[in-house]
Amino acid sequence: DDLIKMALAHGVGPLLWRVLSQTVADKEMPQWKSLHRSAITTAYRNILLENELTRVTKALETENISTLCVKGLSLAQTVYPDASLRPMADLDLVVPYQDRETALTVVQSLGYHLCDTPGILHSEGDPLTVKASHHHVLTGGANSSVTLELHYRLLGGAKDLLPVEQLDWVWS
Repeated sequence: DDLIKMALAHGVGPLLWRVLSQTVADKEMPQWKSLHRSAITTAYRNILLENELTRVTKALETENISTLCVKGLSLAQTVYPDASLRPMADLDLVVPYQDRETALTVVQSLGYHLCDTPGILHSEGDPLTVKASHHHVLTGGANSSVTLELHYRLLGGAKDLLPVEQLDWVWS
């Protein structure tokens, strides 16, 4: 019971459900149902996010903007035995620094809007914003239920921003 509570609290409930579903005989116990429910909820949420990622990347491709999916979905598709087993809260997409403004416009044309979140900087014209920020956080998609982090820089060690030049190898 404690293991299941911890698994659910740490976002690995669906993975534990997958492992236990191959060995547990009593699938009627209440704890089993909570694991099973987490697996189903995660699978549906991931389908929504994958569909939305396809919609966004296709729109960016029409503007010849390269994209790179990082963190959640890329880990789900490469590390997990089934992508539906990894809970995800948002989509993380990297675009080239020089294309960031066009990418933002394209994503906004799909109905996404910038989040009014404390600590998130938006003003492209402000030198401090340009120096200190690394992504735009937007919401949109079905019922505005998708959070999209549109990254144009990456963080290095100790949360320092990597210089744009150090990302050239990614796009080459």
